[in-house]
Amino acid sequence: MATPNTIIYAALQDLGVLAAGETPSAEDSTFALEALNRLVDQWAAERLMMYTITRKTWTITASDGEYTVGDGGDIDIDPRPVHIEEVRLIDTSPTPDAEYPLARLTPDA
Repeated sequence: MATPNTIIYAALQDLGVLAAGETPSAEDSTFALEALNRLVDQWAAERLMMYTITRKTWTITASDGEYTVGDGGDIDIDPRPVHIEEVRLIDTSPTPDAEYPLARLTPDA
């Protein structure tokens, strides 16, 4: 599996910035890593090339009608998701457990 450093090294060679066997300076590596992170963030925002879906479950609390999602939130996910595909309620009272899809609220709702 490619690491950020191998991706950066290959990209700098393809661009002609580095010759074979040459290593990037610390400053060039930092700049290239920041550019790579921006690219990955852009792909995530546009739902391109991000092929994982994380499933997170938590226990709801009676009379708590609001939950925050993200690093340090009620639903602690790091990094904060760019998109939430669906929200479901798992009812554990029947056997087997039953899952029900819930409607997501938009900012206007």
